[in-house]
Amino acid sequence: MPKYREAAGEMGKSMMEGKLKSRADICEGIENFFETFQRLFSGGKKGKLVLKV
Repeated sequence: MPKYREAAGEMGKSMMEGKLKSRADICEGIENFFETFQRLFSGGKKGKLVLKV
């Protein structure tokens, strides 16, 4: 905890430089809500799961 701010700053810098990347699965449409919600618990996602409405 004492070095949280320092670590967060370093991670942000690495992301800006493209050294650290995050993954996102983006699903579109409210009609896909149930399927997208199930992916939270099935292990069928990699990184962030976003439902774009």
